[in-house]
Amino acid sequence: MRIPLTTRLPPDDDVTREFKCAIGRLIYTFADIERVMFYSLITSAQMPIKIAKAVFTDAKIDKVKQHITRLRLARGLPDDAFLDDTFTQIGHITRLRNDIAHYGAVYESGAKFKVSDELWKLETARVYFVTACDIDDAISDLMIIRQRLALYMISGWVADGTTEDRPAPFPWRHKPFQPTRSPKSSRPKSPKQPRQRPSSRESQ
Repeated sequence: MRIPLTTRLPPDDDVTREFKCAIGRLIYTFADIERVMFYSLITSAQMPIKIAKAVFTDAKIDKVKQHITRLRLARGLPDDAFLDDTFTQIGHITRLRNDIAHYGAVYESGAKFKVSDELWKLETARVYFVTACDIDDAISDLMIIRQRLALYMISGWVADGTTEDRPAPFPWRHKPFQPTRSPKSSRPKSPKQPRQRPSSRESQ
């Protein structure tokens, strides 16, 4: 079986080096956010770090968001648009980071690199294109997210649930990509066989 691999190699120039450096910065900054998110969870749970480590084992970002939301709900705290907006943006950037980390980014043209799961999908695949500037936008937002989480932990909002003194909404730089969908692979369908009714002799 022949595996379809791209034959378009990236040029060894400043564009490629800049893109690779941007990916490194994204992975590094994202790991820092994972650490800060876990601290936010510990603060929300209001328990010693050792106990939190035992309870919230291997808590990735998606799980941490769920835990914080459920803890606030259990304490009867009101909805927090500031926190929800932060978590939503973390979700968008998590998708970008995971796609690049797991599927890679293949050079396309100019400053664009193609991100797609088409090699792993039997039928419909997601395809979109990113540049180093797009990744830097996500990194910039992660820095704002870090500040927001720090403000959440030290402001007392965790305990009293107050929402009046939240900062004004910040216009995020990273916008979630709208991936195109590659067409489904055409597979021949087997013709349906007509159902045969039992004869009167068989039904007796």
